[in-house]
Amino acid sequence: MSSFIHRHPCKFGAQCKDIDNSKHNQEYEHPSFCPNGSKCEDTGDDHEKAYRHLPACEFFQKCLQYQKHVTSHCEKFRHYMPRCDHGSYCVNFHERQ
Repeated sequence: MSSFIHRHPCKFGAQCKDIDNSKHNQEYEHPSFCPNGSKCEDTGDDHEKAYRHLPACEFFQKCLQYQKHVTSHCEKFRHYMPRCDHGSYCVNFHERQ
């Protein structure tokens, strides 16, 4: 006779630091990957917690490989405009960079 144990959702969702830990995954359930994959630009807190994401490219949208549409690179990383730590009160609001 086999038993099935329902895993509890991890309270950290996709932002869990132990998401790749197999022992942790036996106890807790985590969200699936974002359906937008490498093209996802939604960095809202709710979206980031609801879905797992590919790592961000260190150069974001200034990445030359992204600008040249190098598929092998673009499929491995997200290229989005990083959010300011100050949110709506960004001190660099009027700067174009």
